Amino acid sequence: MASAALHDSRQKVTDHLEALQGYAQKALVDGDALSSSEAADKSARLSEFVTLGNSFKLTVKEMVVLILGEISYQPTGCGCHSCASRWSRTAVTPEPK
Repeated sequence: MASAALHDSRQKVTDHLEALQGYAQKALVDGDALSSSEAADKSARLSEFVTLGNSFKLTVKEMVVLILGEISYQPTGCGCHSCASRWSRTAVTPEPK
């Protein structure tokens, strides 16, 4: 019985993680606003994901990395010295505007 419950919890985490990653991609990378139904779904999924993550003894940082770790973010920079310096310290090189 415990094994089935653990499997169900892991499947829920996987389902929530895929949806939350999709919402993060849409909002943070693509710059598109979430619809009201997507925002409500995101909030519900995030709440349950955090509850389940806590039950697996994950830290907040670990949960954030799980959600955002796969996101392909390409920062943009204007090409000025400040932007160039900031992005030279990261693994991602911005594309000038």
